This record gives sequence, structure tokens and C-alpha cells, in this order.
Amino acid sequence: MSLLEVQNFHVYYGSIEAVKGINFEINEGEIVSLIGCNGAGKSSTLRGLSGVVKTSGSARLNGHELLSLATHERVQNGLVHCPEGRGLFPLMSVRENLEIGTFFRKNKSGIKSDLELCFSLFPRVKERLDQLAGTLSGGEQQMVAICRALLGQPKILFLDEPSLGLAPIVVAQIFSVIKILNERGATILLVEQNARQALKISHRAYVLETGEILFKGTGKELLENNEIQKSYLGI
Repeated sequence: MSLLEVQNFHVYYGSIEAVKGINFEINEGEIVSLIGCNGAGKSSTLRGLSGVVKTSGSARLNGHELLSLATHERVQNGLVHCPEGRGLFPLMSVRENLEIGTFFRKNKSGIKSDLELCFSLFPRVKERLDQLAGTLSGGEQQMVAICRALLGQPKILFLDEPSLGLAPIVVAQIFSVIKILNERGATILLVEQNARQALKISHRAYVLETGEILFKGTGKELLENNEIQKSYLGI
């Protein structure tokens, strides 16, 4: 059985239908990417599954329906979303932002070891613990946002545009960390404008266009697809 199974999934902004009845699944231990142009419905899919916009259809995590749950209940069930734009509290310290990630944890005993994992992945975060989050660089803020999400003990981690606006050296670090997390067993749903990099690290991917899935396949298959190359990879 799939870890996350999404069927006939729609997302609405008022009367506007942004996602139009898509179906996809994610197996435990996979990195699955959603790629497509701006406005294709990628981030809307994550926002809908997280419970922050209106939806219809079905989304089952470990066999349990999510769409009937409040947003915080979805987090408690293991769906943790690292949003586009990071969503940090700028007037709170890095330490305080990280503590927010542990709010719904039932098992507090593993927080220390999870923090140490975060610090091993992103040493800069440990150096900035007492600094206000709003004073960090964009790359440092993204590191904190990913760490905060990891501290929520996700069964599935949603990463929305983790490389957006970052310097190439930081982008490389972020993608390296995503691979490391997956090697450690993390299941990840990735939305990323850098389609080439996303496909390189993804087990499977779906291509969205105007709220519908046009293509699906392994990361390798889509990288080698002529139409994908022309439309999304700039070849």
C-alpha cells in the first residue's frame, strides 16, 4: 500500500479551480517531485494536502483519510510541510523557531538527537541559534525551515521550492541534504522550479500543467523525455 495515495484531488481558490482532479501516489522511502511551469498547481497541491486551502477528493496517509482533518491534525498524523518562502517568525530567535517544530510531538525524548542531526546537516544553524531569524541570509533561513520541519517527525515531508532564490553553492547543499535525508529513510514530496536537479534525485515525478498531470515516470525517464527536455529543461 502507498504511504500517500491521492485520488480525484481538486484545489480551489474561491471559484477558481487550481488543481483539477489529479491522482498520484508516493511509496515509503521515495522522493517524488512535482514539476511544471509557474501556475501549474504544484504548490497548490501541497497547500491543499496540508489543509490551508479548500479541496475535494481523497488523500490517504497510511490508509487514513486526511481531507476531513484540520491542519494541525494532519501534522499530528505525520504530514509536515516546509513552505515556499520558509515561513519563519522573523522576530523570534532561531532556537525559538526550531522549538515550534516540536510542538505537536508526542515523544519528546528524541528531540535532542533530532537536533543533533539537524546541526550535522546544517552546522550554520547551530551557530545562529540565538540570532533573530529575520536577520539570517536566505540560505540560512531555508536551513532553519528544513530543520524545523524535521523536528516535527514527519512520516512524509513536503518541500516547496527549497532552492528558490538561493546562491548556487547553497542550492547544491540543499539538494545534498535532501538526498541524505532520503538515504536515512525519509519520504519526500518535492516541488521545485529547478526541474533538472529535482529529477536527478527523484525516484519518480509528475509533470503538472494548468492543474492537470500531463506526464509521469521515473526521474530518469522524464530527464530523457524529449518533450520534457524542450518544455522544462531548456534543451
